[in-house]
Amino acid sequence: MVDLQPLARPAAGLARGRRGRAGMSMIEVVVAVIILGGALLSMGMFVTNYTRTTRSTNARALGGQLVSTRLETIKTWNNYYTLMSTFTTTETDVLPGYNRRTYTKQIGGSSGSKQDHILVTVSVYGKAIPDTIKNTIAIPRF
Repeated sequence: MVDLQPLARPAAGLARGRRGRAGMSMIEVVVAVIILGGALLSMGMFVTNYTRTTRSTNARALGGQLVSTRLETIKTWNNYYTLMSTFTTTETDVLPGYNRRTYTKQIGGSSGSKQDHILVTVSVYGKAIPDTIKNTIAIPRF
């Protein structure tokens, strides 16, 4: 048969040692606080950079839409000979913080020239966007 005697108790010194260590030491607490502080600072920097990048990307996208809208309007213009006088302009505050400038330049068109087209460059700039957004198209004579 199996002997069912009680198990021996741990030595008295071991039992007292466990009771003496009821919490964390000061060094462990300082190390834990430093690790958590570093993680929180890193996370804060990430959120700040993410917000800045998102805001800049949205501003550039809106600037690109303002350029595209102007170019599409110019493409649908029905009078080639008034295109330059109509669209060469600077618009301030198209939207708050956005300015739009349209340049036109005629290439050819003189007597005996085989080329006749207008280059149209639209640029959007302002305090809302970090750099100028430009696009150029060529409109052939029609």
